[in-house]
Order: sequence, then C-alpha cells, then structure tokens
Amino acid sequence: MTTWAPAQLPGLDGRPTKAPLPQGFGYLPTVPREYPEFYRAPRWRWWKPVLALLTFSFGWVLATALVSVPFAIWWYSQGLSTPEQMVTALSTTALGFLANNLTIIAAIPVAMLTQWWLFGQRPGWLSSVRKGIRWSWFVRCLVVIAPLWIGMTVLEYWVDPFPMEARPDTWLMLATVLLTTPFQCAGEEYATRGLINRSVASFFPNKYVGLVGGALVSSTVFMLLHGAGDVWLNVFYFTFAMIACFLTWWTGGLEASIAVHVVNNMTSLSLTPWQDLSGLFQREAGTVTDPWQIVINLAMPTIAALLIVWQAKRVRPVRSAGTDGYRRTGVPASPELPPQGFAPAEPAGFVPSYPPYGYPSAPQGYAPQAQAFPPQPQPQAFPPQPQAYPPPAPNYVPAHAEGVPPPPSLAANWAPPPRHALVAEPVAPAPAPPAPMLPAPPRFDR
Repeated sequence: MTTWAPAQLPGLDGRPTKAPLPQGFGYLPTVPREYPEFYRAPRWRWWKPVLALLTFSFGWVLATALVSVPFAIWWYSQGLSTPEQMVTALSTTALGFLANNLTIIAAIPVAMLTQWWLFGQRPGWLSSVRKGIRWSWFVRCLVVIAPLWIGMTVLEYWVDPFPMEARPDTWLMLATVLLTTPFQCAGEEYATRGLINRSVASFFPNKYVGLVGGALVSSTVFMLLHGAGDVWLNVFYFTFAMIACFLTWWTGGLEASIAVHVVNNMTSLSLTPWQDLSGLFQREAGTVTDPWQIVINLAMPTIAALLIVWQAKRVRPVRSAGTDGYRRTGVPASPELPPQGFAPAEPAGFVPSYPPYGYPSAPQGYAPQAQAFPPQPQPQAFPPQPQAYPPPAPNYVPAHAEGVPPPPSLAANWAPPPRHALVAEPVAPAPAPPAPMLPAPPRFDR
C-alpha cells in the first residue's frame, strides 16, 4: 500500500507563522475555525487586532462627522445655532432619528474595510464563515422569532393602551423606521459582534478564552454605546449583547443576531411614529421603575435564542470553515495536498512521496516508473500492417492444428477447447492513465 506524506507548506497546520508565504496565501485560516477566531490565519500578527480596533474607532468617528454635517447645516439654517439645541433636535425629532440611524449604518463599510485592510479577508467574510449572508438561514430566523415579538407587542398595547395621533413628522418617522432601522441593527452587529468580537477573540491562542473574552469586551462596548445611565437598562443591553454573541458563535455568522436585533427594534418602534418623541432616547438613571419589566424584555431574546438553536440543529448551518490555500472556504479543510504551484524545497536526488501537484492521489499498488527524458520515439512499421479483428485469444487453436500435440514448453498447462473458437479469458485491466493536470487558479480566493 502506497502512502503519501502531507504537504509541509508553512501555515497549513493552522498556526500563525512568520515563514515566507506565497503571494495571496495565508489570509484565511488553513484549518476549520469558528466565527470568533476566524482571524487566526497564518498571516495573523499580535498587533493587527489592536490596530484594527483603533482604525475602526477613528474611521467610525470620521464617518459619523461626515454624515452629521448636512443635518447640522440644516438645523443651523432653521435657527438652531448652539450645540445644545442641535443635541435636543437630534434626540426629539424624526430628522434627528434619521441622522442617528445613518451614523450607525456607516459602521458597516468601516468595519468591512478595516478587516480587508488589516487581515486581508474580503468584506463578505465578516458576515459569516461562508463569505456572505446566508439569506435562507436569515429568513428562517426571522420567520421563527417574529411572531414572538409581534404577539408581545399586541399584548402590551391591549393591556396598557396609550393614545396615538398623527404628528407633523409622523410619515418621516415611519419611513425612517421601515427603511433604515434594519440597517441600523445590522450596523451595530457588524461593529460589535463582528469586528470587535473577532479582533479580541483572535488575540488569544486558546479558542475558548478568545470566545469568552471577545463576548465580554464586545458586549461591554455595545452597552456603553447606548449611553444609558440606568443600571437596569445597562443590564438589559449587556445581556442582550451576550445572547447575540452566543448566537453568532453557535451559527457561524451574524444572520441570527441581526434577525433578533431587527425584530426587537422594529416591534419596539412600530408605534413610535404616532407618539411623542421627547422620550425616545430617555435613558437616565431612574428610567426603569419596575425591574420586572427588564426581566420580561430579556425573556424575549432568550426564548428567541432557544428557537434559533432548535432550528440550527435541524438545518445545521456551517459553524466553522477553513481553506487549504486554493479551495474555497466553507468546505472542511484538508492539509493532505499543498496549493497548486507551490512546492517545499527538496534536496537534490530526493524522490517525493506525494503525488504531483494538480493530480489526484495514486491508486493503491501503483509505483511510478522511471522514464527517459526526453521521451524516445518508438519505431513504427511502414506501411502499417493490418490486424485481425477481433484479436485472437492467448490460447487460440486454429482449425488445422486440432489434434497436433502442444509444444513442450506449453504441455504442462495445455487445455485446448473442445472446438475451434475464441476463448475469452480474464485479463488484468491495464492501469488507468493519470488524470489530466488541473488548471491552477489565477489567485487565491480571500
């Protein structure tokens, strides 16, 4: 039995390496990695997560400033000349709600570009380990958990109804909620559960320590970004973020956490266009008077997480993925074959024990035969001699030779057939020719 040794390209064992790597190789993990640790690739360096957090913070602040400039100019033209007046307009008007959503949406491209620049992974890898949003899984999560929040909203309004009336900015607020709130939720997920969670988790070699550390840090950042002064609101935001981190790890992507976030925000804001907006961002100390209200609100994402886990066990979305350097990630990695076109250095006269690059493994019992180089031409008779069809069997007996004793060399095994006929004998099949060379990809997919 012929055995083939695994390829010894640096980084194929899944650990970061400082060895020289081929161009385009090493940005993606070479062994299956879960979502939080997906940055642990051969080209990972300890300073990249730190620089990623700093770069994202600076980029998001810059994007927020650019998005806020048009709104500030508009408010200034309406007579709001002081920063206090603009902050009040930001928190109590539909236009301010739109500005707030757009600044959070700006976190999506900033997080994707930061990942691409520092870790070499294209923006799609921030959504899931399958390079992009898995839309069927995302829609399934929405369908499963949406009735839970819709039923609770209807029940709350039925138990404690409040007056609703149309206001001057009702239609603007309604359009803002419907068109921008889903993307606002996605922006928070890409920033916290995506880039921040991955950057912190990849800093630790142990995946379980990284999983807990990334969840704690990203959940704390998520809580602080909401700027709540009430301790019970902070408990809600932190616990909600931890549940979202669990779903991200369990399902291998941001789809489930985005679905929970979207349904939660859309249902809580569904009746806001017909209400007074002065208390929309009221989060000071003492806002929550009944702690049981927070317990009820936390029960919703908890039940939703259980439903998503139930669906994940049925659908089995890909939770971890890796690449061996030239195949698309999303398929379990296999380090038995090296990338096409790259071979480890070998001493002179070394006979490789692995198959040529681009060819499949050799069949059992096959031994490579030494061949002359360049190939020598074989002599051919001219003109070609006609051949009988079908070719005679090895022990074919002509009609005129019946009864003639066999030659002495064949007498021991001579068993002529009863009549003159072609005898079909089992013949060992000829070894199959090697598979054609697979074309090398133009570049590594990352």
